[in-house]
Amino acid sequence: MNFRVEVKTVDTPEAAWEALRAAGGDGWVCTASAVARLDGGLLSPEIDDLPLLAAEVANGNTTTTVRYDGRRWAVATLIRGEGAPHTVQTVVLRSIDPRVGHVEGIESGPVTYEVFWPVTPVTNLAVGTALAEPTATRFVGFGDLREGSR
Repeated sequence: MNFRVEVKTVDTPEAAWEALRAAGGDGWVCTASAVARLDGGLLSPEIDDLPLLAAEVANGNTTTTVRYDGRRWAVATLIRGEGAPHTVQTVVLRSIDPRVGHVEGIESGPVTYEVFWPVTPVTNLAVGTALAEPTATRFVGFGDLREGSR
């Protein structure tokens, strides 16, 4: 599987929220006082007004991640299916915060990520070892989304 990443920075909380809304999809957001699920790009108004610290949303083959570094927001978009070839591993994690996988009327569940590993490990000829480290990780959604598990 291939992927590529596009990264930009924005300087205002409004621009960070706008990038998240424009990405659409399902995901989670973290503010200074709340962790909430983002459902189809929509949040309740009380969450919408708070400064955004971190967020991830998945929309088909695209995942958008927003992180605040204390000065500005980095907006990274991973597009699956383009770029250099990688091996993909699906990882299903349980959230330790029950609010992350919860939307009113929808049962909480696991959080699923894809981990991209290079097809060819990096070889250190000086010591004769090969090293494989993940190149990227992408939020896929809530629930166990591994093939055959639905």
